[in-house]
Amino acid sequence: METLLFPDTRLSKNRLYPLLLLCNPLHFLQIAEVDLLSPENNDPSLVEQSFCKVHTPAPFGDKLELYLELSKRIKTYKEQSAVAGTETGADTGMEGISSLLQKGAAELATGEFDAELRQAQLILALAEMLDNEEESLREEVFFLDEDEIARNLVNDLEAVKTQLQTPRPESTALRFAAWLHLFRQFDITPGIKLWMASSRKAGEEIFKRYSSGAGKDAVPILKLALPSYFRESPQYIVQHIEKFHKSSAKIHQGLIADFERITTSSHYERGSLEFLLPYHTDWGGFWEAALDDSFPAGIYGRSTVTFYLLPEQLLPGLLSPAGSEHRGADGQYHGLLGVLENETVS
Repeated sequence: METLLFPDTRLSKNRLYPLLLLCNPLHFLQIAEVDLLSPENNDPSLVEQSFCKVHTPAPFGDKLELYLELSKRIKTYKEQSAVAGTETGADTGMEGISSLLQKGAAELATGEFDAELRQAQLILALAEMLDNEEESLREEVFFLDEDEIARNLVNDLEAVKTQLQTPRPESTALRFAAWLHLFRQFDITPGIKLWMASSRKAGEEIFKRYSSGAGKDAVPILKLALPSYFRESPQYIVQHIEKFHKSSAKIHQGLIADFERITTSSHYERGSLEFLLPYHTDWGGFWEAALDDSFPAGIYGRSTVTFYLLPEQLLPGLLSPAGSEHRGADGQYHGLLGVLENETVS
């Protein structure tokens, strides 16, 4: 099923790769015409595959080099502030970074894209820098698990793992607000019927808006497991994904048919079994069996995706400015949101 990932603006993260087993193609919004962190990627082949679709709603054009320079300046300032904070025990960087963001946004603004949008893009760039640091730490943890446990580092490792799994509510809300600026420049593809939040906190940003506008809660309809991570290089990850797509094609078709039936039924009855899954089908059970066969939990860990129905509300309309006409997929009456959660580090 065609899926829009949010609020992440790049896919090159091990924790997100497993989504490609389920979401095909997976669309995401990119901050600029180039990936800011691409030199650090091992292999761009995942993004180049047909199961990924990259969109750049607000390109920088002739100000691209300035954007890249400002991003480097922010990264350098952040690193220097972190060192200074470690030495003094104080957080000395946030005020300076905020100033850089505001000044940089003013320099990047044009007649077509205002400073508020440009500042949102710089905030997203900063968020991706933090994600990249976290991803590197995650890889170090995997390595230490195998070689350092014998040196009595178990307690230290558990503390690091807890840190990696602890959400940052304030930063998630800020990142989502910045992503929303970018989304409102996006002419959404009609085929996108599923939205995927990359964390529980990101999903709650949708739940809050839906509950406030509709006066009711989203309805959980299905939960599926995914690998928590891949240990292989990107080249082999691509092969694994393609192989799984072929072997599970009927399962994918069955799940899509179930989601289609639920989201395109004009009359919704809360609590009706017809709007809950499974209903006369067991594609979820087949999915679990196929996943266990191809990606054993003991090797790949487990995360879950929980799917929610938003009755009588399409997500593009929920997030568009008042009075705008931002349509979703044709024939869809109810929104469909997936939430990636319960990630395990092992």
